[in-house]
Amino acid sequence: AGTTAVTATVPLAELFGYASRLRGRTQGRGTFTARPTGYAPVPEAAYRQALAG
Repeated sequence: AGTTAVTATVPLAELFGYASRLRGRTQGRGTFTARPTGYAPVPEAAYRQALAG
């Protein structure tokens, strides 16, 4: 099997638990690196959901 590299910009909140899901889907071989790229306004719906808990 070859190697696949994926580059993406995602909200930090979406990365919680990602390492475990990745390892589970790759028989423990998958790895990832995250680095901050900046800040952006939160969409109104996500803001309200975060406040609601």
